[in-house]
Amino acid sequence: MSISTEVVGIDLSLTGTGLARIGADGIEVGLFGAEGKRDASLDERRTRIETLAGEILDWVGSPLAALVESPSYNSSGGHAHDRSGLWWLVVTGLRTRGVAVAELAPATLKKYVTGKGTSTKDAMIAATVRRFPDVDVNNNNVADALGLACVASRLAGSPVDGELSQARQQAYTTFLTKTGPFWGV
Repeated sequence: MSISTEVVGIDLSLTGTGLARIGADGIEVGLFGAEGKRDASLDERRTRIETLAGEILDWVGSPLAALVESPSYNSSGGHAHDRSGLWWLVVTGLRTRGVAVAELAPATLKKYVTGKGTSTKDAMIAATVRRFPDVDVNNNNVADALGLACVASRLAGSPVDGELSQARQQAYTTFLTKTGPFWGV
């Protein structure tokens, strides 16, 4: 279960960014986050976001491609503005390195992983653990990141997550229709 070209999945969060790398050495996952204070100053917030973006980009490196979960535009809590800043810093950092980056909507990711676009976080973890019992998937953000990396590995021509059910194939086709090819290999 390896891929000749490295791809990465990223589920961005201020307190628990899930990361997954699929490459010739197999699958590696990571989790990065930084607790913030509700009354943090502008400078404290900026430092938190910049530091976290740097840690994420250091871990990710320069893969062929990165698939990032698209922002949840209907979220009202969790400092959405700061989370958006983190999202753009990471995406811009990757593009500056020449990494092909695409985004995948949360509902499409859920359908790709579980076959159902309204799956719970627990269902996402369970489906991911069943598919990858030897990978330490102990967090819903890591499960999401691994799902994203699986889509990227399939795009790279080296799927690691088995055959697709009809529902999972529909999710994959939806992604392809909205994104099209996003790297020139």
